[in-house]
Formats: sequence, C-alpha cells, structure tokens
Amino acid sequence: MQYIKFLILAIRVRQRTDLYQTNFMKPSFHSYLANDPFQDPVLLVDFQFTRRALLFDAGDLRQVPSRILLRVTDLFISHRHMDHFADFDRLIRLNLGRGKCLRVYGPEGIIAGVAAKLSAYNWNLVSNYTEAIEIEVIEMISEQTVNRALFHCQNEFRLQPHQSQSIDDKMVLSDTSIQVRATILDHGLPCLGFSIQEPMHVNIWKNRLMEMDLEVGPWLTLLKQAVMMNAPDETPIQVQRSNDSTLIETMPLKVLKEKIVKIVPGQHIGYLVDVSFNDENLHRLLPLFHNADHLYIEAPFLHRDLDHAIRKRHLTAKQAGTIAKLASVKSFTLCHFSPRYAADASLLQQEAEEAFDSTKS
Repeated sequence: MQYIKFLILAIRVRQRTDLYQTNFMKPSFHSYLANDPFQDPVLLVDFQFTRRALLFDAGDLRQVPSRILLRVTDLFISHRHMDHFADFDRLIRLNLGRGKCLRVYGPEGIIAGVAAKLSAYNWNLVSNYTEAIEIEVIEMISEQTVNRALFHCQNEFRLQPHQSQSIDDKMVLSDTSIQVRATILDHGLPCLGFSIQEPMHVNIWKNRLMEMDLEVGPWLTLLKQAVMMNAPDETPIQVQRSNDSTLIETMPLKVLKEKIVKIVPGQHIGYLVDVSFNDENLHRLLPLFHNADHLYIEAPFLHRDLDHAIRKRHLTAKQAGTIAKLASVKSFTLCHFSPRYAADASLLQQEAEEAFDSTKS
C-alpha cells in the first residue's frame, strides 16, 4: 500500500515539474530530485545541450550516476549539516585528474569546511597529475559580499589566500546560460536558499526557418549565444542554406532576430530546505522565489507536529504550501520528509496542496 501511495506522489511531482516544458517548449535544462522524499535532499539541474550540471546539496549522492557527477561544474551547499554535505568527498574523488575547475558555493564557514575535508586526506601522489582539478570556493558572508578561496590539486589542496568580492542582487553565479541568486536564512545557523534562472530563453521558429530556406544546424547554437549575450544588431551570423549544405553565407543578427527568433523569459526554479518559518526568513525568501515556475521545498513535518518543527527549525507541509502560494510560484515539489510519516507520505502532499489552494487570492 505504501508503495502505491509513493507512486501516486511521484506522479503528482512529475506532472508539476513538466509544467515549464509544456508552456515554453524546449528548456535548456531539466531539474529533478535525485533521491526520494525520505532521503537527503539533492537537486540536479542538468543542461540539455552542453555537458554541464549544477548540484544543490551533497548529502547522499549514491543515486546519482557517475557520468552525471562528472558533468557537475558548480556545487551549491545550503549549509554544512551532514545530510547536505557528507558526499562532497565522493564528488571530489570522481573528478580527480579531470582537469576541471569545480566551484563550490555555501554560507559562512564553507571555506573552512572544504579545507577541513581536504586536509583529512594525504595528497602526496597527486601533484604530478597532468590534468588536475582546481576547487574554487565562494562563501556568502552577506547578500552583498562573498569570499573566494582556491584549492589546487597540484598544490596538495593547500588553502590559498582569501579574496573578498562585492556582488549585486544576491547573484553568486552569472553566465550566458544561468543565473543563481542566494539569500541567507535562519536554521539556527546560516542556511542558503537558491534561485536558479535562465537569463532568457531563445527559441527558433522552425516554420520560418524553412520559409527562409535555412538549414537546422550548429549555427543556430551560435545564433542563440549571440542573442543571449546581447550582441550588436549588425553582428554577422553564418547561416546554412537547406538547398546547399556546403554554402555558407552571413546575415545580420537583427534580421535573424526579427525573422526566426522568439525570446521568452527564462525558466525559473527555486530550492529551499532547512529553514524556520518566521517573518525575517519570509522577508528574505519570498522575493527570491517570486513567480518561479517551480519550487523544490522541504516539508519534513505535518502541521499537527508544529511544536516539533519549531524545535527542529524546519517547515511543516502547511507552511511549505503557504510559502509556495505567497511567492506566487506556479508549482512545487516537496522533499526532506521525516521518517515518522513513512506509513503515509501522501498526508504531507495533501496538507501542502490544501494550503497552496486555500490561500489563493
């Protein structure tokens, strides 16, 4: 019976996470929880057209295939409790000798935490790796300031001097593909909530492509990149004709934008775990997740166990649904269930959905 109930819950979750794809055609990334709701929360943001993934929390990564962990370029740690940070070691072990830079983001103390984990091992045999991993740690001190530190494999991961840097609009990561903002919340210690958003979503009208006698091909990726980087309208873009694949010519970016490009707001998702339900936290998190397409949010307890949730500094399912509604998110997925509800997980989902619906304006 419990297995059937979990399947029903999983179907509801899948229906919600498919919402963006239905409304906005092809997303550049898919997001999903790696573990079931009773296990450690681990969110993966997997890019569809590049070998890249973002990882949010790393408590238990056993369910994440190695091929996906090898694509991780950025790891976001909400806080340093074991169920969110324990498998950092596994991620590093897989990527040793891969010749990449792994960026790690977290609250105050994350630099010391990474240094402590790395210093627990002996690295006398890795200094000669021809392709060595570098770890850059970005520590959010305030919503305007981060500290940056480097650990390099060829230097036996000894901590390099810190550098302080100002940030705007809570932005900890921004490039042509993705923007990640963070806010500092209270869980009895600093805990980060994360907003993940495409700067914009660039789609191609295939029927208009055909009308212009243009071929689908790699050049469209370069076109999308030029649009996302806000390149000048006169920028020449190499195009490929469908009647002659060997014929390459150029067209101004402005013409292509007007004829075959559709720009829509980028996909926006949120990740919120291990947080107290109080006015200060709500003041910080609601703007971060406002109008998000999807919110992954913890719901460890039923509201009947509110006193226990308060002691543990976690949310109830009712509070999770209320936050989703107050932030005007389109859909949500629950995670981080307490094992005390293993006999009937559907009660948590039901309570959150009732709160989400009952607070509709």
